[in-house]
Amino acid sequence: MIDFDNLTLADDTYAVPGDIDMLIGASLFPHILLHNKVRGNSSHTAPYILETVLGYVIVGSAPIMDSISATSYCCMAVEPLKSLVRKFWEMEEVNVLPIVSPDDRLCEEIYVRTTVRDRDGRYNVALPFKGDVLSLGNSREMAEKRFYSLERRMLASP
Repeated sequence: MIDFDNLTLADDTYAVPGDIDMLIGASLFPHILLHNKVRGNSSHTAPYILETVLGYVIVGSAPIMDSISATSYCCMAVEPLKSLVRKFWEMEEVNVLPIVSPDDRLCEEIYVRTTVRDRDGRYNVALPFKGDVLSLGNSREMAEKRFYSLERRMLASP
């Protein structure tokens, strides 16, 4: 058996159910590991104790108790998956109000006022120009020249 008394665990109340402080993805886990690694005993099912920047963590199989009412240490979910996923997203949700500038408001007003759906099911929305549309100038001729030039290059190199 491993002597936990001398180790500073990342979660020293791991055996007491409580809120999850953070989830660390598998892609980040190797980056928080330090050098010390302890094996429980010579059995291949014994857990490892790994030193991380957060403290020591226990990694390995968790024994499943025989009683139906008992759960394993970490492997068996008590709540339905849908409920767990909902709780996860509630915890991950950031409650920050969006910053809405006057330009953003004007853009949304144009969207609401001009959005229509045609008989083919496609949506038509006016472009939210800032200022006068005519101030853009006449760029059609230049756009057509560039289009035909690109078309010639693509025909030359199929």
